[in-house]
Amino acid sequence: EAALTQRQRGLPLEFDSRITAGLKSILRKCLAPDLSDRYPSAVELAEDVEREEQNLPLLHAREGLWSGRIAKLTRRNPRTFSTTTTAFIAAIMVLALLMGLTRYRGQAQRLAATQSYARFIAGSDRALTSYLTADSEYEDRAVRMNLTRSAFDVFELNGTTERTNWRNGVRFAKLTAEEQDRVDERLFVLASLALEDAWDPESTASTGVDQEMLGACRQVFESLPAWSRDTTTYRLAARRWESTSPERRAPLTLGNLAASPAAHPADRLVCAIALIGSERFDDVLRLLDEPKLVQSLGVVYWLTAGRAELEKGDLRDAVLSFTFAIGNMPGGVAGYFNRGLAHFRLGELEAAKRDFTSALKLESRFAPALVNRSFCHAASSDHELALADLNAALELSPRSNRLLLLRSRQLKQLGREAEGRQDFDEALRASPQSIQDYVSLGLAWLPDDPRQSLAVLQRAERRYGVHPMILQSQAHVYSEHLNEPAGALEALNRLLDESPLFLKALAGRGVLLARRENVEGALADAQRVESQSRVLPAEIVYQLACVYALGCKTRPELSRPALRRLAEALRRGYGAELLDSDPDLAEVRGLSAFQSLRSAARLFSER
Repeated sequence: EAALTQRQRGLPLEFDSRITAGLKSILRKCLAPDLSDRYPSAVELAEDVEREEQNLPLLHAREGLWSGRIAKLTRRNPRTFSTTTTAFIAAIMVLALLMGLTRYRGQAQRLAATQSYARFIAGSDRALTSYLTADSEYEDRAVRMNLTRSAFDVFELNGTTERTNWRNGVRFAKLTAEEQDRVDERLFVLASLALEDAWDPESTASTGVDQEMLGACRQVFESLPAWSRDTTTYRLAARRWESTSPERRAPLTLGNLAASPAAHPADRLVCAIALIGSERFDDVLRLLDEPKLVQSLGVVYWLTAGRAELEKGDLRDAVLSFTFAIGNMPGGVAGYFNRGLAHFRLGELEAAKRDFTSALKLESRFAPALVNRSFCHAASSDHELALADLNAALELSPRSNRLLLLRSRQLKQLGREAEGRQDFDEALRASPQSIQDYVSLGLAWLPDDPRQSLAVLQRAERRYGVHPMILQSQAHVYSEHLNEPAGALEALNRLLDESPLFLKALAGRGVLLARRENVEGALADAQRVESQSRVLPAEIVYQLACVYALGCKTRPELSRPALRRLAEALRRGYGAELLDSDPDLAEVRGLSAFQSLRSAARLFSER
């Protein structure tokens, strides 16, 4: 009726806002031109009108979805579909969406951090083991630097960015606390070792310093947690980068500093690695007595322990330690290479060859494995195979004086004298490229031209600074070939000024002092050596025997420690070929106990 009234007033049906979409549908059905489309009776019409009044969907007339059914739904539930409620529900949905996105982003960041962590652990293992190859002097410094940079780059440690910003980055901040501690420890050890290589005497820079690596190491140290400030390593590092001139005596500087028993495990490990260069092997193993090191730095721990055992002469223990290192890092070259050296020194040539071959499978351009495998072949009288390995090594380093001299010797073993002489002459002409090249070249001039040999070694010292291999070789030339003990003492004093606890140099100086009848000075050096280590390398034990034997001239009671130390050296496989020729043993050679030792040594050699 209301609709008809409005229509009589002339208001168009389509524009009357009071008429709902449902009522329009009812009216259209009532006025449909085709009778079959109209309501069949008033009953159906009444049902639709009643449902329209109740805001229910129509049963007989057709109505639109949005303008009809949805509109009725909102009118039936006004509170549910109010603007405030709708806004609240929308806000909840948006908030849920944002939380989901945040969670997804957090998971993505955590995944990225985990992947970076795994990459860093693998990279730092490769870098750290490159510093722990037993013949580390043969390692290519550029290789070590590249491996270290790759590990640093995971956390953007390049020495140019803000010092501590990297710790706030996603790659580090999203790691667990345990993972962050492990990263800190590895960075501490790696930066400590890399810092030594940053002072590069072969650098083209006038200062001889790799500034990029120096900056990266400094960035690491200055951004590590507070524990790193109280370490021996940090004190040395701070002194190094604050120095106005580069120090080039890296291998032993840290080894002279005493590690506090309360020092952080990572600091103990770095000091232990440094002490290997000083031959203080008992101190190395004492510092490694830290269970946490096995958990966090397993491969580095076992390689360091193995190095100490290898150099000390505990070869079976060394094999076991290197086997554990291989178990911690099956893809690492150092474990196989070091174990190969231990097998070689035990005389287990086939096992040594297998390990060197395994190292070469992992790194085909690893020249030290080729060289040492050639030694195994030569010891087995397989001189052709030995020559093949040396040829392969020379392809990697064509102008290496040391390799040319080794190949010269091998060619002569095969009867190819002319080719051997050609290699020898080329080695004398080639410019040395490493400490080993200088030392090999210097010793190659012996015994024909000891002055030329000394000149080569002195050039090496000017280029590389104080280094034990160089200065001990100089002392050898002075004392054994030039008969100038004063020059030998001066060379060893320079070495001991920088490394007061370098045991081989102390024992060598003791022998020289004893030859000059300075028995008190010689005994002081010998006792200092004895006090530093319970178990000494066999060569140093033999030197101590010489010190005591030389002192017998004025103090006969020294014959007992001389024979005791000589017996120990012989038992460990050193000195049997020197018993009848070494003049240092002249004072004890007439003793019956010495004759017994000589007989036992000959019997052992025959067996």
